[in-house]
Amino acid sequence: MSKRWEKKRWGKKYKDNRNWKEYNERLVQRGELYLSLEFVENWDLEIAKMNKNKRGAPFQYPKQFILWMAFIHIIFAMPYRHME
Repeated sequence: MSKRWEKKRWGKKYKDNRNWKEYNERLVQRGELYLSLEFVENWDLEIAKMNKNKRGAPFQYPKQFILWMAFIHIIFAMPYRHME
């Protein structure tokens, strides 16, 4: 072999300083999503307000529940049939 292949690498050897455990935890946290179910606490009160002085069939689901389901539909790209 010629001596040109035996040359030493120029510069310092790269030392990997990454903390892989911390990096993986940050990746997991980046994917977290908080879904609040506070509307369930006021379900009956909101339905009562919506049905007050209403003629015809009463509402069964509050407006906040419908908005929450729309949020689920958009975030998870879930068809409405799967959410039933």
